[in-house]
Amino acid sequence: MVHSGRVIDLPVEVIGDVETVWRAVATRPGISSWWVPHTIEERTEGAAIVSFGPEPEMQIPGRVAAWEPPHRVPFDGGEDVEGLTFEWIIEPHDDGTCSARLHNAGFGDDDPQH
Repeated sequence: MVHSGRVIDLPVEVIGDVETVWRAVATRPGISSWWVPHTIEERTEGAAIVSFGPEPEMQIPGRVAAWEPPHRVPFDGGEDVEGLTFEWIIEPHDDGTCSARLHNAGFGDDDPQH
């Protein structure tokens, strides 16, 4: 994935097994239930569309850059396309919890003066 700009790396501890957490962040029904509607082809190089409204300009196309269930799924704009990237990394723990880490990059400017 090609990106520039600032990065958010946000780990969150959640109650649940790795498969449940995976479905919540990597599948159409899961992510659509807590964010905005998504269409996701659940495979590497699959199409992904984020829908912020009914108008064509509110449909944001992307792709599934890698499909590594139930541990890792990055979304981006396509091969060699700069812009936003979202990567979910799920790490199970022995106590029935998981770390769900969101790595979001490609927004803003690296120059702190801007």
